Amino acid sequence: MPANDPELPAQNQPAPPSEPPAPQPAETPLLSQHAFTVLLGAAAIGVAAGCVTFAQSHSPAGAVAAGGAAFLLSVPALHKLIG
Repeated sequence: MPANDPELPAQNQPAPPSEPPAPQPAETPLLSQHAFTVLLGAAAIGVAAGCVTFAQSHSPAGAVAAGGAAFLLSVPALHKLIG
């Protein structure tokens, strides 16, 4: 008997093709766009402050301290300015 025979009982008929499963929602990003922008700007400010300090004093420790301080102080300021 052919598979498409209309006289076959319903249980022996092939099932119609099912729809593909719905796509899963994308994972949420680790950082929001606002947080990324604030941290990127603060990092740029920190690197610039560290480079200027190193160029003036030739002290790597002082440059790291100045860059870190500039980064930490610029995060809340940029958060208010960009937000």
